Amino acid sequence: LSGEEEGALIFRAVQHAVDLSQGTVVLADVGGGSTEWCVARRGDLRSVQSVPLGSLRCAAMLEGDPTALRSIERLRRAVREGLAKLKTPKSTDRMIATSGTAACCGDLADLLAGRERGAMIGGLRELRVRELNSVVAGLQTLTVKEIAALPPVGAPRAGSILAGAVLLQELAARAGVDRLHLCDRALREGLVLEAIGAPASE
Repeated sequence: LSGEEEGALIFRAVQHAVDLSQGTVVLADVGGGSTEWCVARRGDLRSVQSVPLGSLRCAAMLEGDPTALRSIERLRRAVREGLAKLKTPKSTDRMIATSGTAACCGDLADLLAGRERGAMIGGLRELRVRELNSVVAGLQTLTVKEIAALPPVGAPRAGSILAGAVLLQELAARAGVDRLHLCDRALREGLVLEAIGAPASE
């Protein structure tokens, strides 16, 4: 599948679970090697773009254990340059983030705040950018081993979650939003819906 095809399937999966019929919505799916960026208005998918920035690809730019602050700033500059070509609406009513990276960041925000995992409302749960900022600030002081010991993370994601969180920060900034809405539907669900011939929207 091309990045654009993946984006369309991810959008279909989210649309099947979430009411996207109002306003302008940006959907960002952060994978390991790329990010799919979809823009929809009143439930209609208007554009899909794929950029070669993902959590694993971005993690390769980080140095040190704990991560050196200078390498985080270098990553930010690279991400901003890579996101510059994205088509961004003049005004975004809601930004939805999918993928394990986004869900893990939401879980880490809940952990840092000492609260239970956020409840899903209308197929979504909220992550404020200021909470995401706290996640990044906390992760950048820890070693990979210490990050892996955090309950929401584990060893497989420990080396990439900081880079993924920084990427999410920059995606939110690109969309001009102060909060993300996390959805647990993504490519797998979109492929299933296509395979069974489910309608594109309900």
